[in-house]
Amino acid sequence: MYFVISTISTNPINELSIFTTDTLEYFDDPEDYSVYSVDRISHQDTYFWFRIALKNSKSKIIKSDKYYLYCPKNIKKFNLKITKEYFLLLCMHNNFNLLSFLVKSGYKLNNIDGLFSWASKFNRIGVLEWLKNSGSKPKYCCIDDASYYRNIDVLNWWKNSGFPLKYTSSLINYASRYGHINVLEWWKNSGLELKYDEEAIDSASQNGHINVLEWWKNSGLELKYYDEAIDKCRYGSCSKCIDVLEWWKNSDLPLKYSCEFLDNLINDSLPLLEWWKQSGLELKYSNNALHNALRWSCFRVITWWAKSGLPLKYDINYDYLREYLNDPDMWDRYYMYYIYPT
Repeated sequence: MYFVISTISTNPINELSIFTTDTLEYFDDPEDYSVYSVDRISHQDTYFWFRIALKNSKSKIIKSDKYYLYCPKNIKKFNLKITKEYFLLLCMHNNFNLLSFLVKSGYKLNNIDGLFSWASKFNRIGVLEWLKNSGSKPKYCCIDDASYYRNIDVLNWWKNSGFPLKYTSSLINYASRYGHINVLEWWKNSGLELKYDEEAIDSASQNGHINVLEWWKNSGLELKYYDEAIDKCRYGSCSKCIDVLEWWKNSDLPLKYSCEFLDNLINDSLPLLEWWKQSGLELKYSNNALHNALRWSCFRVITWWAKSGLPLKYDINYDYLREYLNDPDMWDRYYMYYIYPT
């Protein structure tokens, strides 16, 4: 078996030394080298040359001249094992001549699905074309990778490839979640079946993508969102959340939200509380609004509720709550538990 030893300090960059197992034990400076078998060469490596290490009669290691790693003659001469990583390296460097030579010579093209996936992620149309023309067929469609990585050219390639297209609602949902308008537009105009669900709009709302929300509103497509769609925007930053709330309020769409929004406003959420109070929308909240504020020691939130003029909902002893509002230091005596009626 051959071993690949890549030097850290002595050899030039992009050069390998290949040692056979009977010479490894005679190597004097192992700390200068990292050892791994040739079939574990990483596709991230960019080696182009290698040397052969020979052992003479005095047990000294002698290195041969350099050999080009991607030469058909050298592959045959040294009987190099062709692995899936090697094929990927050839794809990375667009070495289609050697790829074709290996396939015609009977080498099995390993990890076909991995090559299709890699090419789809990194927008390598040439590699996709070569794979298709070589007769390779993926077991699964990599249109997911193209969509996730916003590669419109690759999306078009898959659409016109003739391969069966298999995909789920996760593609359009993902594009909405991360604000990929160009991908959403491509899917809308592709003529393919549009698969999406409530998560598309909900996740755009949660991540503060007003441009995506506006795209959906004007798309002419069926608008799907859960009954708690607006609730999710509270997970974003306060300023983004207010922008999203304003968008929903002015969207003329049915507003779907629950007690979860106001009940879980703690910490630095006073601007959001104030926005809801001034919005003119129905205020939905329960006794959990005060419970959660007490539990997490949010004195400013409790004070806001007390001064808001809104009906207070609670099932704790009001005398204790009133005493707490008048004496913030009292919290040290009632920290992290609820005070229920006696």
